[in-house]
Amino acid sequence: MRKEYIIKDARKILAEQINNSGTPERNVMDENPITMSKGLSAVIPKDNDGYCTVYKMDCADGLGLMTVYQVYPGIQLIYNDFEATGCYWDGNIDKNILEINHCREGREGCRLPSGSCLYLGEGDLSIHTMDNCASEMSFPLKHYRGISVVLNLEAVAKNPPGTLAESGIDILQFKEKFCTDGACFIMRAKDEIEHIFSELYSVPDCLQKPYFQIKVQELLLFLYLVDVKKEKQREIYTSPQVEVVKEIHKMLISDLQKRPTIEELSKNILSILRL
Repeated sequence: MRKEYIIKDARKILAEQINNSGTPERNVMDENPITMSKGLSAVIPKDNDGYCTVYKMDCADGLGLMTVYQVYPGIQLIYNDFEATGCYWDGNIDKNILEINHCREGREGCRLPSGSCLYLGEGDLSIHTMDNCASEMSFPLKHYRGISVVLNLEAVAKNPPGTLAESGIDILQFKEKFCTDGACFIMRAKDEIEHIFSELYSVPDCLQKPYFQIKVQELLLFLYLVDVKKEKQREIYTSPQVEVVKEIHKMLISDLQKRPTIEELSKNILSILRL
């Protein structure tokens, strides 16, 4: 029986906000009463203008926090902090919503609707449309910290930030550039990515809003210059490959006093593949 890790309410509300041109609803708490009882999540507005909202998620084996900042109309910057082995996404997202993920600490894995599986390691970056977003995400190390930048492409195209407007960049082309035919683009850790994101993890409160605006535009300008064909992307794995690794992991931790040989592990892998 499948276990759902993250409670649906907060994810649904977040999905609705993203679809609504990224504009938070100020009556969220009135329309969607959420308590702090076990098994429920909380949506906590941190100000009066919808700039910052915290989503608290009670996972089956831990806790998740998503702190969402409304940087520009149609652009959200989200801090993701999870101390859990996984979460469940429940929300219908428009195909013209683009999500850019950066992994700071830990590891994130998800199974795409195509059946393929992808994993982000520390420093990696991924880009995908949110209709191609997996319903379930896993954190193999039971710890994950990262940043997501979510773009409502149509909203941003109608009202682009100043620097983006002056550059003449067509934000709508990002979907075709990085997500052709529903693909997911995964860039390995590199200095340029580290430069953009590292400073976002230690921004003084008094400078948050202008700094977020500058860094988001810097990120989009950087991505505009990326040559997708020349990038060595992170591997995407098939479901059978992932299942083999999970089974071997179970074997290795079932008895920590025992040290199986390579030959024994090879036999076990073959037996799993024959199932």
